[in-house]
Amino acid sequence: MATNDGMAIELTDAKKALFTVSIFLLSICVMGEMGVMPITYNIYEVFGDGFVANYIVSAAALWMAIGAMLSTKLMETMTKKKILLIGAIVFAVGSIFCATIVNGVYISVMRSLMGLGEGIINTVAMAYIAQMYVDEGKRAAFTGYFNAAGTVFGAILSYAGGALSIPEWTHTFYVYFPMVLVVIATFLFIPELGMEEVADWGTETTGGKKEPMGLLYATFILDYVIFVAMYACISYFISVYIAETGIGDGAFAGTVLSVSTIAGFFSAAAFGSIYGKLGKNTATVAIAAAAVSLALLWAMPSKPVALVACGLIGAVYGAYFSYSYAYVGEIVPMSRVNDAMGYTTAIYSLAFFATPFVVSALMGLTQGQVRPLYAGAAVLGCVGVAVELATNGAYKKLRESQQQ
Repeated sequence: MATNDGMAIELTDAKKALFTVSIFLLSICVMGEMGVMPITYNIYEVFGDGFVANYIVSAAALWMAIGAMLSTKLMETMTKKKILLIGAIVFAVGSIFCATIVNGVYISVMRSLMGLGEGIINTVAMAYIAQMYVDEGKRAAFTGYFNAAGTVFGAILSYAGGALSIPEWTHTFYVYFPMVLVVIATFLFIPELGMEEVADWGTETTGGKKEPMGLLYATFILDYVIFVAMYACISYFISVYIAETGIGDGAFAGTVLSVSTIAGFFSAAAFGSIYGKLGKNTATVAIAAAAVSLALLWAMPSKPVALVACGLIGAVYGAYFSYSYAYVGEIVPMSRVNDAMGYTTAIYSLAFFATPFVVSALMGLTQGQVRPLYAGAAVLGCVGVAVELATNGAYKKLRESQQQ
């Protein structure tokens, strides 16, 4: 039964404020990669363009997928608060200790821990919010606020990380030292919901078998991979693009990434309103805008265009990231919500992991340049828009059947 605030448990105003701040702080883990992205160029410069460098750049994404899948199992036997605490500790250890030793294997291990923590927090935080906020409207709004907080922290991480990298690239990881406080806040101020609610929420089956997630979830995943790949092309390789085109340095890379995440803040904060007006078309607009961003970077390399393009894709990313979890909650059976959130996070992470390897391989066909690949990624976005438009009818029928 929901409280007057639409929450599963009653909290005093003070406890609710502390809970809100504490869970928003966990979004640092969700946006943890933003602190590393300004030094992508440095990583390739130090470790070469082979497997080690690619792994350091994208290892977190691979382990995010593992963390997401692990989380779906942990939620069957542990409360979400305990899992959140584990995820925060793992992320804190990996991120902070990246700053200590310049060694490819060592940094690869620490980056793997970062990703594992990110995957756990990303999945379980969404499930925790869905469990805490029983009211659907307030749940969607709070999800948007959580992601908006993440964009703010992401902007801070990328800007501060870029600035700290100027004297020494490993100094970027100093930006994660406040994670010690995040772990403490998680332990002290995030309420324990208990196993009874965990067992009751999103675990039903039909005849002992899990219900299928449906065709709409499959097409959503296709477009999700397309969008994440486009976003990763910019976020992971913008520092390479900037150096390649001669329009700036590592500090400018941090600046454009900050602009991207700040733009995402506004769209995530307004997600409830955006989704209320656009519904499923939120994805169509986001994918189209991402394609435009890539086309601009390919066609007109300059500082103003880089700021505009990164701001645009950041804005639609903020809305699309919130949309993905809200939309999945609509199109899959309630019995599969926990699974769907885990799978969605895992696929997001795998797409992020694979993108640097694919882009690096394709750069072998473009004389080592990333700029021409942005044109191809823009074309891929057009495919995504076509898929979205083709599935509108099926979505409409599903919603009509749910309302009967």
